[in-house]
Amino acid sequence: MILLGEFRQKVGIYILDRKGSRSRRKIYYSNIESVKKIGIVWDASNNEEFTILSKFHRQMNEKDIRVKILGFYSGKDLPVNLTAVKFLSCIRTPELDFFYKPAYSVEAATFIKT
Repeated sequence: MILLGEFRQKVGIYILDRKGSRSRRKIYYSNIESVKKIGIVWDASNNEEFTILSKFHRQMNEKDIRVKILGFYSGKDLPVNLTAVKFLSCIRTPELDFFYKPAYSVEAATFIKT
């Protein structure tokens, strides 16, 4: 079973690497003051980090920098403090396809496109 999981993960990484190599984005910034949007991918299984992220979001919001956080939660049901947070989208294990790609999540698709 471990062998199948490793194979699934390697194929998923390969697919994402190929997809990422085809997209060409010009990313340029001179300092944090010129940034307009920040995207963060976060392991949402550690709830203590959420307070740090919300504080960071508040600081960036004061500077008119838009922050979007995509969290991955491996459990079935999200904790109460992670639901109904406007700047946070969470994907769970059932929203992943066979190769651990976020296939069934609208939030993940919009996060990747922006």
